[in-house]
Amino acid sequence: MLVECAQHFRKAPRISPALTTRQEGQSEQVKALSWRMQNRLYNRYVKLKARGKTETKIIVAIARELSAFLWELQNKLKLPMPGVAPIAAAAGESGTAHGAAAPNPAELRQLDPICFPLNPQGDFSPPVPQGSGGKRSKKPILAKGMTL
Repeated sequence: MLVECAQHFRKAPRISPALTTRQEGQSEQVKALSWRMQNRLYNRYVKLKARGKTETKIIVAIARELSAFLWELQNKLKLPMPGVAPIAAAAGESGTAHGAAAPNPAELRQLDPICFPLNPQGDFSPPVPQGSGGKRSKKPILAKGMTL
């Protein structure tokens, strides 16, 4: 995800009308940090490109720096982490978080279905691998009605 986001820093930073509307309601600290991040990562991209580095190496370096800015955004500005507050509330309703029982998976899914997707077994355990263990069959699988 970070690598995909880092590709946006290839272009020079600017404030578009769409960005202006997205930033409404954000604190000045967040806006200042984001502007500093955009300028720094773009300049870093330009410098690495001028040094002749490959595109993939540049994008990964930008992604690493992007993660540092995200850390700063979370820790220095003390912003709430999305999805954590409802779960903590669900887990700690009866007392402390250490002594409370784990919340029901159905309750978690209702709180945040994107962060807590269910696997085919219907719980949060890792999915069980199925198939032939990676061996390819000799015959290709064809859709109904298709012939070779």
